[in-house]
Amino acid sequence: MKKLLMMTTLMLAGWVAQAQPKVTSAYNANKEGKIEEAKGFIDEALNDPKAAEKEKYWRYRGNIYANIVKDSVLNAKYPDALSISLAAFAKQREIDKRKDYIQEVAVELDNLKAVSGIRAEKRYKANQLAEAGDLFLNIAEISGVMGILDTAFFYNAAFCHHKSGLTEKAIKEYTICINNKYNTRESYLGISDILISQGKKAEAVQFLSAARKDYPKDAELLRAEVNIYIDDKDYKKAQDVLKALSETDPNNESVWFVLGVTFEKENNPAEAEKSYLKALELKADYFDAAYNTGALYYNKAIEKGKECDAIPMNQSDKFNACKAELKPMFLKAAEYFEICYKQEPNDAQLKQALKECYLKGGQKEKSNQYK
Repeated sequence: MKKLLMMTTLMLAGWVAQAQPKVTSAYNANKEGKIEEAKGFIDEALNDPKAAEKEKYWRYRGNIYANIVKDSVLNAKYPDALSISLAAFAKQREIDKRKDYIQEVAVELDNLKAVSGIRAEKRYKANQLAEAGDLFLNIAEISGVMGILDTAFFYNAAFCHHKSGLTEKAIKEYTICINNKYNTRESYLGISDILISQGKKAEAVQFLSAARKDYPKDAELLRAEVNIYIDDKDYKKAQDVLKALSETDPNNESVWFVLGVTFEKENNPAEAEKSYLKALELKADYFDAAYNTGALYYNKAIEKGKECDAIPMNQSDKFNACKAELKPMFLKAAEYFEICYKQEPNDAQLKQALKECYLKGGQKEKSNQYK
C-alpha cells in the first residue's frame, strides 16, 4: 500500500513538473513574439489544476490572448481571443489579493481598449455599424474587468446595433444606459423607435409614458408618443393625450407646441396657431414654436397671394385691396422668424425666409440686410 501511494505521489509530482515548464515556456514564447506557440503552451497548462490556482498563470494567459487580439491576422483566426483574455484577467484580479500586479494588468487592458477603439472608429466610418457596435461593446466589457461601468461605450454600441438592425443587442445596451442615467432621453427614444419598427405600438406608448415621468418637458419624447397616433391618423387620440397633459401641467410649453403640430397635421391652422402662441407665451424664445408660427403666417400669405392672382384684371381695386393684405402677413412671419434667427444667425434657410418676407412685406431696405 505504501509503495502504491508513493508511486501515485511521484506521478502527481511529475504532472505538476510538466505543467510548470509549460507556463514558463508560454511566458518565454510570448516574450519572444511567438504568440501562437505561447498560446499552445498556456492552453496545455490549463489542464493542470495546480497551475490554474496560480495568479501568474492567469496573468500570462491574459497577456498572451491580448497579444492575439492586437494582431489582426491572429485575431481573425481566433475570434474568441478577447473574451478569453478578459476572463483570464478577471480571474487574475480575483486571485491577486494583494493587488501586486494591478497596474500591469490595467496597462494591458488599456492597450486592448485602444486597439478596439481604433478598429471601432474605422468600422464606424466605413458604415460597418454591426462590427463597430460589437467593438464598442468590447471596450465596455474591457472596462468592466477593471471595475468600471463605461456607459458611453454601451451607448455607442446600442446606437450602432440599433442602426444595423441588431435590435435585441441594442435594447439591452440602451437599458444599461437608462438604468445608469447616461443619455437617458436618447436611450428611451432608441428603444421606443425599435418597438415601433417592430409594430409594438402599444408597448412603445407605455414605454414613452414612463419616460415622460423622467422628462415631462421633453418635446421629442412627447412627439415620439404622439407620432404613433399621428401615424395611425388618430389625431383625436393625440390631442386627447396632449390636452390631458396641458391640464395637469399647464406651464409645459412642449405640450402646447406638440399640440400645435397635431392641429397642423389635421389641417387646422387656426388651432395650431393658438397652441404655438401659448407655447411662446410660456417660453418666448422657443425656437420650434416660433419657426412653425412663422411658417403658418408665411403659408397663409402664399395662399392669399394665389387668391389675389385669381382676381380678374378688370377688378383692379379688389386686386389691390387683396395685395395690401399680404404685406402684414409676410411681416408677421418675419417677426417669428427673427426669434429663430437670433438663435441661429448662420442658418441660410432662415436668412432666405427673412429676406423674402421683408421684401414682400414692403421693407426692401431691411430685406437687403439678409445676404
